[in-house]
Amino acid sequence: MNENKAPKRFVYIDDKPDPSVAESLGQENVGVFLFPDDLTDRMEELIATIRDCSVVIVDLKLADHDSDDPSSPSILYPKDGLALKEILASVLTERVSHLDSGTDTSAVDVEPKTTAFMLYSGELDLLGGGAPAKGREHVIAKRIRAEWVMVKLPQSRPESQKDLRVLEDLADAVEAVVGITWLDASEREDILNTIAGLLALDEATEWASVAKRQIFEGRPPLQSLAEQDGVALLRWLLHLVLPYPSFLVDAAEVALLCRLQLGWGVEQLSELDSPISKLFHESSYGGILSHFLGPRWWRAGVLATLRRECGGSLQEVERLNNTLDSLYGSAVPRLHIATPVRTVDEDFRLTATAVDVEDAVRLEAEEWPPELPPPWFPLSRLADNPRVRRYVLERDIDRVRSYLSAKSDGSR
Repeated sequence: MNENKAPKRFVYIDDKPDPSVAESLGQENVGVFLFPDDLTDRMEELIATIRDCSVVIVDLKLADHDSDDPSSPSILYPKDGLALKEILASVLTERVSHLDSGTDTSAVDVEPKTTAFMLYSGELDLLGGGAPAKGREHVIAKRIRAEWVMVKLPQSRPESQKDLRVLEDLADAVEAVVGITWLDASEREDILNTIAGLLALDEATEWASVAKRQIFEGRPPLQSLAEQDGVALLRWLLHLVLPYPSFLVDAAEVALLCRLQLGWGVEQLSELDSPISKLFHESSYGGILSHFLGPRWWRAGVLATLRRECGGSLQEVERLNNTLDSLYGSAVPRLHIATPVRTVDEDFRLTATAVDVEDAVRLEAEEWPPELPPPWFPLSRLADNPRVRRYVLERDIDRVRSYLSAKSDGSR
């Protein structure tokens, strides 16, 4: 490989490369390798390029490898992108394998992980366990031990390039975390401060200490960070933080906390100059991966703003609504539900729908972060979703039986 060449931020491996990848991320930023030919003809260059890049993009379905060369049996070639990802990852995490007897392995230098892997395919549903991949990318990525997965859209779809451009945010995040020597942060507080810095938490805010506590309660991967795996922090954010109502919340969750109709709240918070966006501007998240899955807000900041606007009591949320009425010049659409909870669909994807807590049950979802309250599912949809009933928490089973019995009696 020519040492004068600038390192590529992305490596893309596919048997039929999608031109949208290089077009979206910049031809000069993407090293494109054809499978399987380049695994033989350009292997040394491929490995060198991967070692210097931030994100490796791999297709799921790869062409079969046929060779007449007996020294290159096809069984040694990966059959799909999952296998190829594991092979490449093993190259990047190579350790000293020939240690003398009695060597103190704790003194062996650990090669820090400096690359994120993303599976890029039009057939991600094959990995969804019977559920669609759309909206469950974080679940699939966690399952296959990748940082992320993305649906490969037809090249005729203009949004394909827009979606691909968020990978620049991922590359930026990789470059931010791998530049840190985590071993220097020996104390818990040091690591937490480093994480808070990457998340761009404003220490000057009155709610910063609460946000820090919530970060730690979210169980960041401290052990992996101590082993110099900075990319583990990105996996934590992508798999367990950003997709869920954690210490960071999305627009629908902000609307729920404000007791506003969720659809209206989402629409208004997407407009930077709207009164409600300005009201929660201090709480908006601007750290690593802030553009990857859409805007997020600090939960601690949102609640602090609510308390201020509600005179110190979250029970007085109507005071906030009255303030918004004044700012908008008309009545904002309120959420007329006594105790609203946000629901998930039958595939455990968060929705922008809220129901009263009396009209929902909690689910035991294996993929749901255990440190978060369990997700809610509408009682009204259980009759048509028998598969979901097996996941209802034990303490809610009687309510399900009563509801289904009453529904059956009412239909007679």
